Amino acid sequence: MKLWPLLLALVYPAAAAHEAVSYGTVSAEFHTDAAEGLRTGDDTLVGYRLTVAGRTILPAECKCQLLLYPGASSARVMPQVPELAPGFDDPQTTEGWVKVDAPGTYTLVLAGKPAQPGAFDPFRIEYVLNTLKETP
Repeated sequence: MKLWPLLLALVYPAAAAHEAVSYGTVSAEFHTDAAEGLRTGDDTLVGYRLTVAGRTILPAECKCQLLLYPGASSARVMPQVPELAPGFDDPQTTEGWVKVDAPGTYTLVLAGKPAQPGAFDPFRIEYVLNTLKETP
C-alpha cells in the first residue's frame, strides 16, 4: 500500500484551487493540491465537491466518473481515468491522483448520474487546468 499520498495530504495544505462550474442544477467545485494547476512529471491530487440546488451530494449518492484529457476533451483521445475515493480531509469531496508528463492545458471532465434515480439530472461538466510553471 502506498503511504506517500497520505503523507502528502498531511504536509500540503488542503485544496489550493477552488472553482465552481455548473450544469443545470448540478454544481461541482473543483480543487487541486497544486496551487490551481497540475504538476508536470509528478502526481497531482484533484477533487471535487458536488451540490444540487445548494445541497451537498455525498460521493455515495453519485455514480460519477472523472476523466483527464490533454487539451480539449475529444472522442479521439484516450483520457486518464483516476481511481476516485472520498476525500481524506473532507468526506464530502471525491479525490483522485493524476499525472501529466508534458506542460500544457488539460481538461477535467466530470460526468455522473444519481445513485438513486430521479435525485438529480445526469450531468457532464468540463473544467480546464494548466500545468504549473516550473520555478528555479
